[in-house]
Amino acid sequence: MNISIEKLGRASTLATILFAFISIVATIAAILSSNTLDSPPYAPIELTDRIDAVSNSLIDVSAELSIIQWELEQRIEIVEELRGEAEQAEAMIDLTSEQVAAIRNMLNAELERNEARNFWATFFTSFFFLILGSAVTFLAPRVIDKLKNSKDHKDKLQDKED
Repeated sequence: MNISIEKLGRASTLATILFAFISIVATIAAILSSNTLDSPPYAPIELTDRIDAVSNSLIDVSAELSIIQWELEQRIEIVEELRGEAEQAEAMIDLTSEQVAAIRNMLNAELERNEARNFWATFFTSFFFLILGSAVTFLAPRVIDKLKNSKDHKDKLQDKED
């Protein structure tokens, strides 16, 4: 395989960050669009409510970015371990060709295991963020509509009492 571990790690990291970013943008867009497009003219959304919604979204984004940072640190540690193993392999150049071939096979097997593990971890992480973003995008407007309807219902009951 001609793909280096660093390139594979960078690609999987970028894919994870891309999926997380898309999920976050979709969530913010859903919240903002439901607040502006679905609002009836007689019940405008308060600015403080919008600020609270955006603040909560930013808190969620911060938490997700912390998780991504932790994953990146884990991958950096793996790359550093692999570099150390590569340095050891270069130190063993004085060995016979049979010994070199055996060590090469052993290192290639280890690299393939790490590549497979990183691929699946990245795949499932990306898939999780995709599903999470889709669910939030789908559910956020509905929850907001229900909250608006319950608030409108309370307002109507209060108007009848007055």
